[in-house]
Amino acid sequence: MNLGEYLANIILEADDQPEQTIALFPGAFKPPHKGHFDVVEKLLKAADQVVVLVSPKTRESITADESIAVWELYKPLFDGPVEVKVSEITPVKEVYDVIERNPDTEFIVAFGKGEISRYKNIEKYHNVKVFDAGEVEGVSATDLRMALAQDNEEEIKKYLPEKISVDEFLQALGKKPKEEEPTETTPPP
Repeated sequence: MNLGEYLANIILEADDQPEQTIALFPGAFKPPHKGHFDVVEKLLKAADQVVVLVSPKTRESITADESIAVWELYKPLFDGPVEVKVSEITPVKEVYDVIERNPDTEFIVAFGKGEISRYKNIEKYHNVKVFDAGEVEGVSATDLRMALAQDNEEEIKKYLPEKISVDEFLQALGKKPKEEEPTETTPPP
């Protein structure tokens, strides 16, 4: 089901309820890190539901499916409904399409560091609020991919939400954690 159909179902189901605000968070998320996690937590305080739109493109061997798997690992930690979908087109274009097709739905659209120019035309829609997600100091997907390439578990941990272990994260990405080094024991005399 594409995002438009998904949102139409939410709107139809909510006809007898107060109007819902849906937050849209588009991005590459290759892979999602604690900065992305924090943005979703903030969006859940302002919206009834968050929809994360993941780019279908692979970036430095991280696929959309792997991004989805990491988001699925994060979802139980959120205090509210979060849906994660691979965008059928670019995530930003899909945000614009969804907003145009749903003029009676209230949206919050989050953008990350340096992406404000992608949303310069979005303010023409009366049903949209723009949320500047900013950045978490020292956290970037590029640096996380570098730590993954170096198999540096200590460095990887710096990019993960508190309650997520490196092993869980690596498993979500389909990677095996490092084997524990066997400790030498002295045989009994």
